[in-house]
Parts: sequence; C-alpha cells; structure tokens
Amino acid sequence: MMMKSAFLLALSAAVVPTLALPAWQPKTYQVSVGPNGQLVYDPEYIYADPGDIVRFNFNPKNHTVTQSAFDTPCVPLESGISSGFTPVAPDSDEARAFYVTVADEKPVWIHCEQTGHCGKGMVFAINPPPDNDPKSFAAFKALAIATNGTGAGN
Repeated sequence: MMMKSAFLLALSAAVVPTLALPAWQPKTYQVSVGPNGQLVYDPEYIYADPGDIVRFNFNPKNHTVTQSAFDTPCVPLESGISSGFTPVAPDSDEARAFYVTVADEKPVWIHCEQTGHCGKGMVFAINPPPDNDPKSFAAFKALAIATNGTGAGN
C-alpha cells in the first residue's frame, strides 16, 4: 500500500501543470476625462512604461483625447493620438473609453480639442519631464492657458 501511495504521489507531481507567468505584465492606468463637469483629466499626468495601457474614461459633455506637441499644446499633432469627439449625455450610464498603449518612455502631450477646453487648461501628459525642467507638465499647461488654446504665442 505504501508503494502505491508513493507511486501516486510521484505521478501526481509529474502531471501538475506549471504556469509560467511573464516577468512583466502591462499596467492599466485609469484617467477620467472631464469628471464632475470639470475641464480636466484626472490625474493630470502619469508615468508609464512601454507596453502599459492608458484607459481614458469619458464623462458627460463632449471631449477628446488628442495628441499635440509641447510647443503647440492645443494643436492636433498630425498622425497623433486622437479619440475623436466622444459625447456622453448628462444622464447616461454608458461607459465610453479610449485606450492608448504607451510606445516608449518619451513624453506624450494630450489636450481636449473641444472649443475652449485646452485654453482653460484641459491637458494631460504621459511621462512628462520633472517639475524643474522647462518642458515640465506645469509648463505645458501654462503654455496652453497663455495661448488661450490657439497654440500660437501672444
């Protein structure tokens, strides 16, 4: 009987599948677009690794997730990220989302293309430089507001 138990134990150990998990799993970041009627992305910026996913969750009104360049914060970047306008009714329970996969560690600058929103500071960034850098998130937001959403200097 002892030999049979040892054999079954050895057999069960041999057939137990092993799960090899990858060393890295992408992280998904949740960003709220226009929460509570505010002209903001919440959070305003994130630091993410290549392959990570950013899920932009749209709230009521009509907003966009549109890529721009640092120097022209409210002007769509040609061939850049664009959700298009994504209207959500005020009484809607519909979850509308737009996904972006982070390509690399370079900064990605985002704004809302709805008239007047970017000029009021509705901007977002992935991997912005630190606060003491001239191209920090704070500098990007200040430039959007200073140019009143036109993307051109005063």
